[in-house]
Formats: sequence, C-alpha cells, structure tokens
Amino acid sequence: MACPEDPKSNRLLAALPAADWQHWRRHLESVDLRLGQVLYEPGRPQLYAYFPPAGSSLCST
Repeated sequence: MACPEDPKSNRLLAALPAADWQHWRRHLESVDLRLGQVLYEPGRPQLYAYFPPAGSSLCST
C-alpha cells in the first residue's frame, strides 16, 4: 500500500521554483520500495529518479 505523502516533504522538490514544480508534479508517482530492493545497476540506463519524503516513510494502518 502506498503512503499518501506530500511530495514537497522532499526538500529538493520543495525548493523548485513554482513554474518548475507545476511542470514536474504531473510526472511524479508514489511507489512502494522493499528493503534491499536494487534501484540502479551499474552500466545500465537509469530510467527513474527517486525523491524520498522527509522523515519516516512508514505508514500506519
């Protein structure tokens, strides 16, 4: 289950100028990552960028 996080809790995203934020926000999606999951393999193209939220990303149910 994805956590309903505010993307702007990430300081890099929060620092974007308003026009840049308006452009990039429609391209963001929340994803669940498993502990130990490999996000990038050396020598392979990197297709995504990850912007973790500030603080804990654990959700309470």
